[in-house]
Amino acid sequence: IRRQRQMCIETGVAGLMAFLFSWNEFMFALSLTSTKSAQTLTVGIAGYVTSFQTFWGSMSATGILFMIPAFILTFIFQKDLVKGLTAGAVKG
Repeated sequence: IRRQRQMCIETGVAGLMAFLFSWNEFMFALSLTSTKSAQTLTVGIAGYVTSFQTFWGSMSATGILFMIPAFILTFIFQKDLVKGLTAGAVKG
């Protein structure tokens, strides 16, 4: 049971890291998606900026709503994230 729990934690941390790193793939997602249903979150938020108007309220609310799960997962797996990030930095 302990090994299963450890595997679940490691998989969750890997998923969290993939989610956080994919946040920065804006240009890649913008150039490869053609339909609204295939767009990533960052491309969707950027859609609130038009040539004549910027919908600051909607853009801010959407950004905050989608940051909440990332913060919650980061706080849950904080110890494991730090352990994983520093494991490669320690010699020996």
